[in-house]
Amino acid sequence: MTTLEIIESISGLLYLVFTLVLSSYYLQVLSPWMTNDLWWSGFNASGIQSYLIDVYNAQLNLLGNQTISLDLTDNKYALGKDYTQFYTPIEISPVYPRMMFSIVAYDLAKSVVAIRQIPGPDWPVTQYCWIDFNRTWEVAHTLTRQNRCKARYADNGAVYYEPIVRLVDWNRRTAGAIGSALNTTIGNALRKTRAGQDWLAQTPYSFVNVEAEVEFWRRHGITQYTFQYSNNYQWGELETLSLKNAFGTTQAITIKSSAFANRVGSWTTVYMYFGLWNDFPYGDWSRRRLHSTRPVHLRKEPSLHLPHTTLCLHCGQPLKGMPLRFAVFVQVW
Repeated sequence: MTTLEIIESISGLLYLVFTLVLSSYYLQVLSPWMTNDLWWSGFNASGIQSYLIDVYNAQLNLLGNQTISLDLTDNKYALGKDYTQFYTPIEISPVYPRMMFSIVAYDLAKSVVAIRQIPGPDWPVTQYCWIDFNRTWEVAHTLTRQNRCKARYADNGAVYYEPIVRLVDWNRRTAGAIGSALNTTIGNALRKTRAGQDWLAQTPYSFVNVEAEVEFWRRHGITQYTFQYSNNYQWGELETLSLKNAFGTTQAITIKSSAFANRVGSWTTVYMYFGLWNDFPYGDWSRRRLHSTRPVHLRKEPSLHLPHTTLCLHCGQPLKGMPLRFAVFVQVW
C-alpha cells in the first residue's frame, strides 16, 4: 500500500468517526424536541398534553359551544392532579354527550347534517306530534299528549316526521319491512286525501342544501331539534383539540373518544316511550294507524275494533308477552 493510499484510508476513517460524533451530538441537541410529535421542548403526553385536555374538557363541561381565550398561566386553571406520574388518565363526564345534544339542538344546520346520516327513518329517539311542518296530520298517541305538543313542542323539529322524510334516502330506507309498517301506520291514511298524496309525492328528496333546508325549517317556526331523553343508547363521541407545532402547522389530538352502544337490558326510559321502531311493527301487526280519530287526526284504524289500552297496564313487562292488539299506548314526556 502506498503512502497516499494509507492517508486516504485514515482520512476516510476519521471522516466516518467525525460524522458519527456530530450526528450523535445533533440528535442529543434535538432530543428535547423529538420526544413528542409536536416538536415542542418539554411537551409530553402524560404531563402537559394531559393537562391541556383536562382544562379544555372542564371548560367544555361548563361553557359548551362558546369561544373564549384561556390564559393557562392563570391560577384559576390550576388542577389538583399530579401530572408528574407516568399514567395520568383523562376524566370525562358521563353526561357530556347528552349536554352536547342540548347545546347543538339549536344549531339547525348541524341537525340537518346529522339527520342525513342516520341509519333509518325510525331511529331518532323522539315521540312524534305531527307528520308535516304545517301540522295537518297529528300523530300523538293521546289527545292529552297532542295538546301538550301544541303547548310546548311546536318549535321542536324532532316532533315532526317531515325532516326524516325530506333528508333520508327515502326509497332505500323504506324498502322491505319498514316500508310495509310505514304504509300501515301512516302512508295508507295519507293517500286517502289529495293533500296527503301531494305531500307524499313532493316531500321525499326535496332537500337541496343545508342552508335552504334550515331556511325552510325556520319559515315553519322551527328553532330547535331536541330529542326526547332516553338511556337506550350510549351516545358515541369524538372530540379533538388542534395544537400548533413548532413548525407552525396544526395537529389534532383526541380529547374525548367513546363508542356508540345500545344499552338494551339497561334501557329504563322504555317506560316513558319505547321508540318508533316498536310503534311501527305493533301498528303494522294490529293494522292500526298512528293517528287520531278527529278529522285531521288518524290515530285509530276503524277497520279493527280493538280496545284501547294503556302502557301503564304493562309496565311490569313492557316488551314481553304484549298482545299484538296493543298498538296504541299512553306515553309520558
